[in-house]
Amino acid sequence: MGAKEQAFELQRQKYQARYNEALDEVTAASAELAKHTPAIQGVETNLQLLGKAVEARVSALVAEHTVNYGKLIQDAILFRPARQFFKRAGLLMIIGALVAAYYFWTFLQSGANGNGLALLVLAILALVAIQFFLGRQAQLKGAMDIVHKNADKLKDISLGYIYDDQVPQSQTGAAAYHVIRVFPNPQRAPEEFTLAPVSWGVNMRPDSFLLAVSDIAVYRVERDGNLALVFGNRANPLINYYANYLNQALAEQKSFAANTLDPLAAYGKAAWRKKKASLAMPQLEKLVRNVDRIENIWRPIAVNDKVVDFILKRIDSFNVRDRATPPGMLLYGSEGNGKNFLANKIAESIEARLVPIDAATLSSADDVKNIWQSSRGKDPVVLFVDAA
Repeated sequence: MGAKEQAFELQRQKYQARYNEALDEVTAASAELAKHTPAIQGVETNLQLLGKAVEARVSALVAEHTVNYGKLIQDAILFRPARQFFKRAGLLMIIGALVAAYYFWTFLQSGANGNGLALLVLAILALVAIQFFLGRQAQLKGAMDIVHKNADKLKDISLGYIYDDQVPQSQTGAAAYHVIRVFPNPQRAPEEFTLAPVSWGVNMRPDSFLLAVSDIAVYRVERDGNLALVFGNRANPLINYYANYLNQALAEQKSFAANTLDPLAAYGKAAWRKKKASLAMPQLEKLVRNVDRIENIWRPIAVNDKVVDFILKRIDSFNVRDRATPPGMLLYGSEGNGKNFLANKIAESIEARLVPIDAATLSSADDVKNIWQSSRGKDPVVLFVDAA
């Protein structure tokens, strides 16, 4: 077996072994996930309880801080609501009220058996009380309407875990992370997605937690129960007027973090373990198939064994996305000895475009940097600078 054949056979064995390891890892991670299923059910239950507690507490806080009791009592004693009512009332309403007052006064004068004064005081107190409670309802109405309209959203609280041990991806120029999120509704399966928290003006780290209150607010949650608002939907009046009460209601639920975050993290670590292996499998399966393709490319090429070994090792590193892959290689020799030909074969081996670049256009380090940057983040490309 020649050097090239031996090199390709070793690659074939290596890729197949990696594929088998990834398959075993998916199986093992799936079994671990199954063990953590009861914990996720507990997380869902805790989210349901948290939502109910937060909705009730926000309602209480808004009611407590919206009503001005001193002004209500003063207005009721001075009969301001009654006076305002009569200012807005029509003539018939005023006449009717005067007639009712006349008959009430007549009753006190003639049929109260000496208790007229006491009945008058009671009537005045009753009127003051009615004005007080009607005024309270009027003060609360606008605020409680906002809370009631958002009641379902306040109960719809989900918890996300940013997977540990991951390298951030680039998403529209920002660092993005893989996240798993659990919902209070047990009929809704945990959801995996990528998130770029920097879009909210904050930096998040792996192995951390995000608490989302429907579409109106997102909080960073620490394991000690402390929270920090990282996003608030200003299009929602609840956030505009009562965000502090929502913050307080959540901050008071200290036991939630203690009972919920670590079980979700354990589930998340198993889910990330499975996801990493699952993400690797298609690429490894492709690499196993690609060995025959690459071997057919290089089999008819007569090149020194050292050169072939040098090139194939770098093709291998690139194809497995090894971070240690050198960003370039130097092909040297006299004009016409096959450097351009080898560059084409390298591009064909990694399924990349070959972009020839005239060395005369590279007059400075900035020129090199600009060409490099303009080619990054796209399909695989081989930049071939001839006669550099």
